[in-house]
Amino acid sequence: MRNEYKYPVRMRDLPALRAQLRPYLVADSHAAACRHGAYTVRSLYYDTPRLSYYHEKREGLPVRQKIRIRVYDEQTPESIAFLEVKRKNLGWVSKSRAPVRIGDVDRILETGDIDGFVLPLGAYPKRHEHAAHFLYHMRSAQLRPTALVVYQREAFHGVFDRGFRLTLDYDLRCAMRMTLPDLYREDALTPYLEGLCVVEVKFARGLPSWVASVLEPYRARREAVSKYCLGIDACRTRILTPTA
Repeated sequence: MRNEYKYPVRMRDLPALRAQLRPYLVADSHAAACRHGAYTVRSLYYDTPRLSYYHEKREGLPVRQKIRIRVYDEQTPESIAFLEVKRKNLGWVSKSRAPVRIGDVDRILETGDIDGFVLPLGAYPKRHEHAAHFLYHMRSAQLRPTALVVYQREAFHGVFDRGFRLTLDYDLRCAMRMTLPDLYREDALTPYLEGLCVVEVKFARGLPSWVASVLEPYRARREAVSKYCLGIDACRTRILTPTA
């Protein structure tokens, strides 16, 4: 369990903010290996036919969850997808994930075969349990793919506390009516939160005192930013807005 705080910051302030963050943070291993220090996050969100998860967030319910399949960067023969369940309970956030080959996801969803396809990666000791939870929610709530959310991420952990994590997310884009084969599509995406970067801090031991002092010059205020909900709103606005 951990806390997650989000702070929108203007993109034009990002170079200066990076410089001020540098003494406190180290790039995580995946980000450090990527060109320009950023990688692409692609999440296919699932929801009920009535968009229950979307409305629970909009209504601010204290206990809610999101179900998604997440991949990174561009597709390769070795690409891994993560079956994820993210829960929020009275401000505390937890996330379970199970790694599988992207090419096996369809069969997992069809057959429910966990043992044959969940990858034996040591970083995920509860992977089989988490995969079972994912499939349970998919089937019991009759979930269907609802929105594909894509963005660029720079990820860091604390110099003095590796459990502290900070990410910079920007270039957000979304599309509805997407399915698994569309995970790596770019042509149908609608940009949103343009000109903004979402700073996310994730911690369990308490928010470091330096976070507020670093963000203060940029007038960054904590906000309840949901990439999933805002992406759906942007897509709906695009559909409803007539073109010239």
